[in-house]
Order: sequence, then structure tokens, then C-alpha cells
Amino acid sequence: MGTTVQELKPARLDEAQEARSYRNKFPWKWVALGAFVLACVVGGYQLKKHRDAGIVRTRIMQVHEHQLHSRSQQIEALERKIEGFVMDAVSTVPVTTADERLDVNQLRRGHGLYLRLPASAITSASRVEDGARVMGTDAIMNCMGLAPVSARTLYEKGAFLDPAWTHQARDTSDVLRLRVIEEDLLHHIRTDLPVVESAMQSDWFMLALERGTTRTNGPVDIYLWNLRDGEQLLKVRTQAAGALITARATFGGAPAAPAATTPVSRAEVAADCSIASQVRAATGTPAVTVQNAPEAPLPVATPTSTPATR
Repeated sequence: MGTTVQELKPARLDEAQEARSYRNKFPWKWVALGAFVLACVVGGYQLKKHRDAGIVRTRIMQVHEHQLHSRSQQIEALERKIEGFVMDAVSTVPVTTADERLDVNQLRRGHGLYLRLPASAITSASRVEDGARVMGTDAIMNCMGLAPVSARTLYEKGAFLDPAWTHQARDTSDVLRLRVIEEDLLHHIRTDLPVVESAMQSDWFMLALERGTTRTNGPVDIYLWNLRDGEQLLKVRTQAAGALITARATFGGAPAAPAATTPVSRAEVAADCSIASQVRAATGTPAVTVQNAPEAPLPVATPTSTPATR
């Protein structure tokens, strides 16, 4: 039986099989597709944020530049007028003068503005606003029986009407930040605008300029202007000199009233009421004075004779 001898051939690497088994290709097309989809999502999100930010910013600017434009002009004109009055007063020493038509008691029938400033701090018109924003409480107007709006309220609550207020909306592209600014603007319109509008309807403006370190130990100059025509109605230099006298009344069967409280000290209240009294006196209303009169002697009982009895 014959034997068939097969020819031996050297083994060769099957390149196709090797590529499939050991050298799988990186899925670049899927990575590229994923990156493209991600870029589209991120780009779309950023585009939406930019568009939303633009919409909110436009709403803010439209409200401020159109709905509030007239109020912005009015409050700016009033503030410039007040600052002009203050600068004129700071540069002069008043000689007591009162318009003969002025009746302090009639001031309460109209709306008024009141501002108290240390004269030494007012070196320019821009310092008037700074001083108004830190103005403290006093009792001068209360002692005069008046209740004007504080100029501090005008400057603080009316700040959102300043065109510069919108810069914060112009300078940001963050839609969340813009929505906070929009809500803040709406809050100002709801709560602050009515107060500001009332102040802008004021008929008169009274200024108290402290010429000393405090109003209790230095001269205080009082000025009054008619805001309608800018006419000065009063100027007077006062010097606090008074004492506070308090009293409480009790009635049978009723509990005693608590002691009165005030945000200013008793010495300041006494000084403020003294200033108010001098202002009223300058307009023809007699100032209130108190003298320490000696106590009247008690009546002495007259002895009566008793008839003798036996």
C-alpha cells in the first residue's frame, strides 16, 4: 500500500481574522456623533439662556425707561432743587426773616419735606445726598406740630428710579440674576413708589443746618421754601436753650400710663422743642417759656374764739 505524502506549507497569519480578533478599530464615528449631539445640546441650552436673559433684560428696561421715565425725571428735578437750596443756605449766615403771609400752623394742611444736616459736612451738592442718607431722628418737627416726609426717605426709597439703577441689568447675562433684578424692581414699584410719589407732591421744604458739633450746643439755622415756586419763606438762627418737662395724668380706677419713649435723648428733645419754639416765635407765634416761680405760701388758718362755758 502506497503512502501519500502531503506537502507541508508554512503557516501564515490570517490578517483579516487577526484584525477582527486582536485589533478592533476605535469607534470614531460614534464618538464624533456623540460629541456633535452634546455640542448641539449645550449650544442649544446656552442659546436659550442667552435668549431668555435678553427677554428679561428687555422687560426690565422697558418698565424703567417707559413706565417710570416721568417719575425718574420728577425726582431728579426735586433732588436738584433741594441740593440747590442747601448749597445756598450753607454759604450764608441767616438774618431772621419771615414772610408776613407765613402761618406755621397752616403748613400741616400741605405736604412737606424735612432735612437736617451738619453744615460742615456739606462741601458740595453731591454731599447732600450722603448726608440725607445718614440723617437721624429728631423732634423738631414734632415740637412744631408738623409731620413732613424725611428727605432720607426720598433719597433711599427713590434710588431705584435713577437711570444708573439699570446698569446692574445691563452688565449681567445671568438669567437667574436678571430675574432677581426684575422681581426687585417690581417690589420697589409696589412698596416704595407710592411713598416716593407722595413725597414728590410736597408743597414746602424745611432745612435744619447744624452749625456746631451737635444741635444741642451750637447754632441751628432753620430755612423754609415753597417748593412750588422756589420762594424762601423763612430763615432764622436758633440756639437750643430749654429743659424738658414731662407729666403723666392718672384717673381713678385706670392703670397708670407707661413712661413715654423716644428714639432721641431727653436733652435732645428739650433742645429740639426749644428750636421749634424759636422758629414759631420768628413767624409771630409767641414762644413757650417756663419760669421757676416760687411756691405760693399755704394759707394760714385764722384762729376762732370759743365762748367760755361755765
